[in-house]
Amino acid sequence: MDQIAPIISALGGLGGIGALITALATYRRTDQIKAETKDLRPPDGPSLVDRVGEIAEMVQALTAQVNTLYLDEVNTHNELRGRIYQIERECKRCPKPRRARRP
Repeated sequence: MDQIAPIISALGGLGGIGALITALATYRRTDQIKAETKDLRPPDGPSLVDRVGEIAEMVQALTAQVNTLYLDEVNTHNELRGRIYQIERECKRCPKPRRARRP
């Protein structure tokens, strides 16, 4: 028991031992992740990661197009509302049409 205290002290106390354990666990998990994702990057042809990146770029491009179409639609709508408002104002100034008399 007397020999454990200097070792713990040399490793930075209990916090140092905790950091060492965490580092070892992280290293082990990193190796597991590398082994699991090895198939995602095949040596020949495009990888799954590359395809996902391409799809993400396509989605961004489509999003930009949809936003442009939406803004065009909003502008057209506002323009038409303005025209309707102008016509309504002009009609209020026009004389009322006479109704045809019934025989």
